[in-house]
Amino acid sequence: MTDCGRDVVRIAVAGAGLIGKRHIEEVDASDSAVLASIVDPGPAGRELAQVYGVPCYPSLAELFAKDKSTASSWPRLTSCTWPVAWSASKRGYPC
Repeated sequence: MTDCGRDVVRIAVAGAGLIGKRHIEEVDASDSAVLASIVDPGPAGRELAQVYGVPCYPSLAELFAKDKSTASSWPRLTSCTWPVAWSASKRGYPC
């Protein structure tokens, strides 16, 4: 809970590239959200996860199996967003 009585949203960010890093920075700066985890199979994801003290998952399947985030951010090129967002929404993650 925040000091205003609202629930804090736990956000998983998929992608640790330039756009993903910007999404992570925005979540980290928020008063009403916290970074829950990062999904990225490469070293950038693991490095950012260490900086922010959150788990890093190498795949969406592992995120869905292990993480209990309340929302998700999918920083992707427009043509790549639909399959990722559809997969997340089927599992109850608002995008």
